[in-house]
Amino acid sequence: MRISAALVLVVALGPAAHAETDDLGLDAAAQTITYVELYQVATRTAPAFEHAAFEFASADALVQQAEGPRNVVIRATGDFNRRVGAPTPPSTVGTSTTTITGQFGIAKLLPTNGTVELLTEAYRNDSDFSGNQQNNIQASVKLRITQPLLRNGWFEAHDRDRDSAVLVRDAGSAKLRGAALTLAADLAEKYWRLALLWHVRDIRRASIALGEKQKKQTEASIRNGKLAESELVPVQAAIAARKQALLNTELLIVDASLELRAAAGLEVTPTEVIMRTEPLPAAIVKGDTPDLETVVSLALKNNGEVEGARLVARSADLGARVVQRATLPKLDLRLEGGPLGNDTSSGVESSSLRTAVAGLAGFEGYSVSANLAFELPVGNDAARATVLEARATQAGARHELVDIQNKITSDVVRTAYKVRALTQSAELGATAVKLAEQNVASEQRKYELGRTTANEIIRLQDALEEAKLANAQSIHDHVVASAQLDAYTGLVLDKLGVTIKTTGYDLAPYIDGTGHTHRAAPGPAHEH
Repeated sequence: MRISAALVLVVALGPAAHAETDDLGLDAAAQTITYVELYQVATRTAPAFEHAAFEFASADALVQQAEGPRNVVIRATGDFNRRVGAPTPPSTVGTSTTTITGQFGIAKLLPTNGTVELLTEAYRNDSDFSGNQQNNIQASVKLRITQPLLRNGWFEAHDRDRDSAVLVRDAGSAKLRGAALTLAADLAEKYWRLALLWHVRDIRRASIALGEKQKKQTEASIRNGKLAESELVPVQAAIAARKQALLNTELLIVDASLELRAAAGLEVTPTEVIMRTEPLPAAIVKGDTPDLETVVSLALKNNGEVEGARLVARSADLGARVVQRATLPKLDLRLEGGPLGNDTSSGVESSSLRTAVAGLAGFEGYSVSANLAFELPVGNDAARATVLEARATQAGARHELVDIQNKITSDVVRTAYKVRALTQSAELGATAVKLAEQNVASEQRKYELGRTTANEIIRLQDALEEAKLANAQSIHDHVVASAQLDAYTGLVLDKLGVTIKTTGYDLAPYIDGTGHTHRAAPGPAHEH
């Protein structure tokens, strides 16, 4: 069953007669674009969509940032230290010590949120104590494991930052899709309003043509002596009023074109202002009435705003669950050990690094150590405050999700009923137009027999125009309501043949100042 309601009504909108005049020159200046073409352009140029895309790019960067602690870390340090002391007693040689240390290590975060490090160190110490020289070279390799046992320990603590960033990024993706759906609904409203105004102009032109026809008939009757000249006054007044209404409609077309360009992010120049749309449907296809349960279910499943709020709530749940461990004492275990190599000499002899490394390889010596660190703040107010804040955030996110779901449900139900009502309104409008046309035709025959006045014909022509305008408004409202329903349920993107992507960002033009919304896209590409 199609969700966007379509009507099968034949709507009589009157003859396609048009006045020859185009006082503001709109026809020559107009640029025609279909709604699908407009939307496909707008997904790259609309300001509202650009900002949502920029926010997603920032959220995507947070995911990459959260991967930082998981990277392998390479560390290298070097240290030189020389100390020279005064002689004691003064007549003797003083003391001096020179120490050179080099260290290289590789560290990696463990899935348990501990760390494992492989450390190598070379150490040289040269000392001279009152002429007694000694030097020592030591080499070592160590494996060190540090593991938090309570606070900040184990798998949940290891994954929290990345999982939270992924949820925020996914929420940004949902928001981007929601922005695309909102943009579709907003553009549909502005696009079909412009289509309605073009259609209104056609109706007003047709009314002017009817008035001009009546004017000729009245003038002929006056020349034949059948009517007094006063009969021409209401006809001329009606024509003048209809021309003024046409001019006002053309001004509204200018305003609506500018609003549509602004919403789609299109350029405005002296030669690029007026936009011509697809014709407003004269015949609407009548299909199944929107099923409330189906459209609400689809909206809660596909709507970007709901999905974004759902992911934010999940992120808040994760945060509240993780910070519960913040109230635990700190209890960190560190284990390290490895072989040692050493070479010591006295006097003029010099120690050799090669000898020390050989002793290291032969496992001539070794070192092992263990450390257990405990910490518990008295009162633990900071941790308790963190937990309280996380729970408040969790409650707020869940409440926001419920509010958004209720709002979307209400909007969908309201729009579905509106589509139903507009279906009946279009049926009544079509009937009203037919009856008004019959009234004009009947009165025209009476006029030709001299049994009515031109004023009465003008009145009935005005009534026909009002019936056409009312029916066109119902058709417009139905098209917009159907588009809004498709946006709520998330079906509009498939119908427009657009797939919003969350890759391919090119932010450089917007950073160096060369980016313009009518020339470049911020990032999310689309496929047609």
